[in-house]
Amino acid sequence: MGEIFRHIPFVIAATLACNPSLAMGQSAGGSLPELLPRDREISLALSAAPTHLREGAAVYVLESNGYTLARKGSNGFTCLVHRDHPMNSKPTCWDREGTETIVPAVLREGQLLMQGKTVQEVRAEIQLGFDAGTFIAPRRPGVAYMLSNQNRNYNGRTGQAAIFPAHVMFYAPNLTDADIGSTGDGEGGLPFIANHGPHGYMISIIPPPEPTITMTRKQSAAEAFNLDELRASRERSGKEYLPFFNVPSMRMDVYALAAGADDAQSPHEEDEVYYVARGRAVLRVDSKDYPVEAGSLVFVAAHAVHKFHSIQEPLEALVFFSAAPAHH
Repeated sequence: MGEIFRHIPFVIAATLACNPSLAMGQSAGGSLPELLPRDREISLALSAAPTHLREGAAVYVLESNGYTLARKGSNGFTCLVHRDHPMNSKPTCWDREGTETIVPAVLREGQLLMQGKTVQEVRAEIQLGFDAGTFIAPRRPGVAYMLSNQNRNYNGRTGQAAIFPAHVMFYAPNLTDADIGSTGDGEGGLPFIANHGPHGYMISIIPPPEPTITMTRKQSAAEAFNLDELRASRERSGKEYLPFFNVPSMRMDVYALAAGADDAQSPHEEDEVYYVARGRAVLRVDSKDYPVEAGSLVFVAAHAVHKFHSIQEPLEALVFFSAAPAHH
């Protein structure tokens, strides 16, 4: 099996420098993972997959007794927010092979964590399951998508969960960094092995292309954009902010913030308008708060200090900037 996985082609769409130690942190604590509202959990789980696979994917949600099937699938893919640590929240979508081999172990991890088991106890039981044949390693090459920009993984050095970049993983059971001549740090786009053992993965980080910005010197009569495509482009970039249109008279961006995120205060030189496509939060402009949700439209004058806060649901907004610096 190891020889097969030495020759799998791989690519990973990522925009942040990845520190593999984020994936290796552990905690001895037996605290329970946070339970999310059902709709939010489903949306977060599906954000792991490419857009065209989401409609047909099966979806699990974590509840008090473990994972529950929220929606049956039709394309062989299974999406869920993977918890292998109480502070982890890792949207992942496995192909049919992963659905049949890896997902059963992942479901058991969630069940054990919700019983209050420590990370070490959970990992020990999962390993026993592989040793006994209760769980099996992938039998062929395959893929697990983690394309969400809301991957949170515990860092043992800081004791906190940190965002790590969107990526694609390929099954590499029992493969080691030494097997592939890897230094294990992902530097220079070289592959490295994560989650060593029968359910290991080969990952490689390469710099993504810069987000596409439409620059129109001779402006055409119309430019059409699809919000789902813009959303997918921003998610692939791994960034919160994606500029997508710029002409002499105006520019447009799409902006996203995770629930609980802390937005930076940012006055701008231009007047701007926020259209909230989804989510729920509060927009503070100078000293006044404006509750916003899907469908909200807010004008913010140039030079006004503003930020989103109290983000209760993942926020996504289109931002429209005026032609030139304004004076108020």
